[in-house]
Amino acid sequence: MTTVYAVTELGLTVTQASLVGLAGLTGGIATIAAAPLHARYGIRRSLTVCIAAALAGAVLIAVVPSVLALTLVALFLVSAGVSSEQVSTQAVALASVDPSENGRANTVYMAATFLGGSLATAIGSQLFLLAGYAAVGVMGAVLVASAASLALLAHRRGMLSPAT
Repeated sequence: MTTVYAVTELGLTVTQASLVGLAGLTGGIATIAAAPLHARYGIRRSLTVCIAAALAGAVLIAVVPSVLALTLVALFLVSAGVSSEQVSTQAVALASVDPSENGRANTVYMAATFLGGSLATAIGSQLFLLAGYAAVGVMGAVLVASAASLALLAHRRGMLSPAT
């Protein structure tokens, strides 16, 4: 969410808009709390919950982008879902290579993560200017649904190996 959107569309002050970032921070904290659950319940289940949370958040943004309370819930869900998903997928990425290559695999994984985030931000900001925040929510939902499709394909190919 941008400060401009929060101020112009939601009627928040700049200070209030900056506090919206706490929804994302809370999602990050939820990731730390959820980490042990990934090991306990397995990657398939944890990915399902993470993707469902992120998808629900993106859909909320697409459907009701101007309702502050729901937007905060949506931002929390997207943040918690995407961040927690990385716990599982990073474990799979590192388990799929020889232990002596973990550093290299982690570098590639994180570079891809940051590249994807940068591209989504660049495209999302332009989409926001052209079509509004709801369109950004639609883009997020499409990207999460694409991730779900890839996770399902990986599961069917037996690629979600650690604790599936």
